Amino acid sequence: IYTAHIPNLTPAKLTSIARRAKIRKDVQLIIIDYIGRMDTLDPRLQEWQVLHSIVKAQKQLAQNLECAVMCLVQLNYDGTLQGAKKMKNEADLMLKLVPVSEETVQGLAKEKGIIYDNWNYDLEIDKNRDGPSGNRIPLHFDMAIQKITQATRKGEAEMADDEDSWLKYGKEIKRG
Repeated sequence: IYTAHIPNLTPAKLTSIARRAKIRKDVQLIIIDYIGRMDTLDPRLQEWQVLHSIVKAQKQLAQNLECAVMCLVQLNYDGTLQGAKKMKNEADLMLKLVPVSEETVQGLAKEKGIIYDNWNYDLEIDKNRDGPSGNRIPLHFDMAIQKITQATRKGEAEMADDEDSWLKYGKEIKRG
């Protein structure tokens, strides 16, 4: 993992840095935290136009470098995408980290008898160009140490980081 704190990051700067990283270290994943803080060179554009152009540029970057680019964005309080809805159109995969209410936890326990020891968030597959969407993966987010793990059902041991357990949510895409 290589990290970089770059003040005044623009899509052009990111492209340059990403190309260098691909050549020197063969990076396979670039994570941008978060695109709402990226600078734009045209102050006349509205926020949704800026965000859409940034995401579009990152998708082109991913295609050119044959690597994944993950753009973190913020959600409004109602769970909708903050900024440009066109960002979702550009995305191949859109995941939402959504807090789970105690009512939801109790409702699932009552309705289906499923009880989780530590479930407090869902990773919702909001859009999946290459597979099903609408699935939710129960997670535990430990805010104190900023760690996310898969939630465990009552009486189950915590699952190992098993690649097969995630295969049911999408399919592998081979490039080239």
